[in-house]
Amino acid sequence: MKTPGILIPTADAQCVLVSDNEILLKPYFRFLLLGAKQVKKLVSKRDQIELAQNLGLTLPGSWFPETKEEIEHVTNEVNFPCIAKPYHSQNDSSLLSEKKLLVIDSKQDLLDHFAGTNGSSIPLMVQEIIPGPDTELVSYLGFWD
Repeated sequence: MKTPGILIPTADAQCVLVSDNEILLKPYFRFLLLGAKQVKKLVSKRDQIELAQNLGLTLPGSWFPETKEEIEHVTNEVNFPCIAKPYHSQNDSSLLSEKKLLVIDSKQDLLDHFAGTNGSSIPLMVQEIIPGPDTELVSYLGFWD
């Protein structure tokens, strides 16, 4: 009997897809993923930030406004420019015109954008921008066996 191929999902949407379909895919592929509930927590920027805060890590200011009152509060807390983006990156981001995030330049810009997306099924987060070039970004992706 042939050994199943190795499946390594490399993005949030694919991790969710594989974890949601684990039973269907298992006869055809070998893969290592947490259960679907844990995968969904890991791909949520809101849950990632909560975990990092609980670990005492230093993070940029991050807000998850859901109402007009909450977004008005955020406009008084955040420094501009800031960013707005879906906190579930596997969600359809067509709301953002094919971009991963929006740069918000002013309080009015943030209020206007939120008014245009309020009631949408895509939850957005607002986050401080950490100054510096993208060449300063560091990430580690690895697989250990």
